[in-house]
Amino acid sequence: MTLSKDLFKKVILEAEKFYKNSPLNNEINNSDSIEVVVRKGQNEYTIPKVAEALFYGDPEEYRQQIAEAKANYKRKILRLDVYEENEGNYEKIFNLIKKRAAIIPFVGAGFSVSAGCPSWSDYIIEQAKKARLSEAAIEQRIAAGEHEALMTEIIHKISLDRFKRDFEHRFHNQNIAPALSPCTEFDGLFEQCIITTNFDRVLEEGITKPFSEKQVGTENSGRFIRAIFSGDHYLLKLHGNIDEENDRVLTAEEYDSAYGKGQIDWNLPIPKKLKKIFGNYSTIFLGCSLVGDRYLDVLKEVRATQSDFMPDHFAIVTAPDDEEERIERDKFLAELGITPIWFPHGDWEAPSEILSLIKLELNYS
Repeated sequence: MTLSKDLFKKVILEAEKFYKNSPLNNEINNSDSIEVVVRKGQNEYTIPKVAEALFYGDPEEYRQQIAEAKANYKRKILRLDVYEENEGNYEKIFNLIKKRAAIIPFVGAGFSVSAGCPSWSDYIIEQAKKARLSEAAIEQRIAAGEHEALMTEIIHKISLDRFKRDFEHRFHNQNIAPALSPCTEFDGLFEQCIITTNFDRVLEEGITKPFSEKQVGTENSGRFIRAIFSGDHYLLKLHGNIDEENDRVLTAEEYDSAYGKGQIDWNLPIPKKLKKIFGNYSTIFLGCSLVGDRYLDVLKEVRATQSDFMPDHFAIVTAPDDEEERIERDKFLAELGITPIWFPHGDWEAPSEILSLIKLELNYS
């Protein structure tokens, strides 16, 4: 039998529709609440691929099962049993993405952990131990956001050359697998301008669509801002590269040079860019600790002067284990205009799953 062109096209479209639902189909197939049984004479056979059987054999039942699976899947991915507020916060950002609002991903080191890199805090702790700094105080200082001061002390103790050598070994080795990073979910979701504070290359190598341009934060030009307006695919490496001293922002001295000493210097390229971005576009912080980061000082000051006109900002961020600490953390983020979607400490699969959920739901829109 030869299929007509129209019928063949219809079959292909139906198959595509089915496979777009793959995560939900898996939910149906793994559920104990429904099974499909085929009877042949006195014998019965259970069909393992329940979703596929319903899709082609009972479309109405399939739609009902998909709706139920979607609700269960969403609850699981958003960890709603632990973080009930995630649902409303997720809907807020989903609706912006659905309306094609300009949302700029702001990517931190946590987004490289799944690819095999250490988190930035863990890496600082490693280096601090090599520098023979007080182990009892290291983690307390990290929790207090003293990354800049610690980094300066470490480099003073072990030398910048050794630090750069160790960085190359830990972040640029053959075991790093960018394809395992959540940034792979950017394809079809965030394909315009992106900001990162990372020195590694996981983001650049993990996405399918290559960046048309890369810019460092200290570059004194408006190219990146113009790229946002025009919808171009630019990458802003906010703190430069580890091996480029003139553009790098790593030590306390380099942070002071890039942001201003004692107070923000709005004439410097990085604060100037961030003021424009934070004041006019929604950002979603991904893989960022949002503790002691100098760019948060910029966001805080921008919000203080123009809170009535600020766009919403978001974060997929690690939640403190202690409930009271999380309440305080939420209060801190709210003061910055950041709406969080929480996930447990160490659950590095969560960001990828949440971004994948957004893409899945967009297929239903």
